[in-house]
Amino acid sequence: MRGSPKIAAWLHQHPTFGPIICNWNEHRAIDRKIKRRANVFIVLSFTLSVAVVPELWHKCMLIVMACVLLTWFNRLREIEPVAHVPENT
Repeated sequence: MRGSPKIAAWLHQHPTFGPIICNWNEHRAIDRKIKRRANVFIVLSFTLSVAVVPELWHKCMLIVMACVLLTWFNRLREIEPVAHVPENT
């Protein structure tokens, strides 16, 4: 974000990533739906990595990393969705 103002502006105006980034910058919180989706992808990616890696200690390291990441990520605050009416904007 700080390295390229052009990319930062594109991300903030993006229909998918823009609201997520704005919520994080303004409230330091994540929408519950986004958090759920991210958890699924974190688990899927680490599961695939554990299945592909041949060494047992690598598998153990990946499992520990996944647990630490999921613990940290799930402790982030969740933003409560609010109805889009003039009083709330």
